[in-house]
This record gives sequence, structure tokens and C-alpha cells, in this order.
Amino acid sequence: MKTQTYTLPQLSIGQIMSQIQTTSRITRTEQESLWQLMRSADRLNPEEIGQLQRVFDDLQKGFLRVELS
Repeated sequence: MKTQTYTLPQLSIGQIMSQIQTTSRITRTEQESLWQLMRSADRLNPEEIGQLQRVFDDLQKGFLRVELS
């Protein structure tokens, strides 16, 4: 099985989170990339982990719209 690799533009996690919160939208690619970041939480600082958790909480609550692009 071939594993896909997702990469985000060269933006900080804070910039990405700000963009997602401003638009209330997240692309499937961003979502997958953020999941990968969350799985490697040992490389993130507590603020970044908190930002990621807020995005995933918002996704679960339906506050964010997932776009397929």
C-alpha cells in the first residue's frame, strides 16, 4: 500500500490556525497534515499542541467546514 505524504505551505502553525479560524474552513489536505503534526506532538510546543486541539475540537463540533480541495 502506498502512503501519501501531505505538506503544508511554509507557514507557521499559528498562521495556518489563524487562516482556518478566520475562514471557518479547512481543506482535506490541511486536515491530514495537521493530523500528522498532532501525531508528532513531541516536536511541538504546548501552545502549538493547544492550537491543534482547538482546531480538531472545532471540527468535531461542526464549527469548521471541510473542503475537498
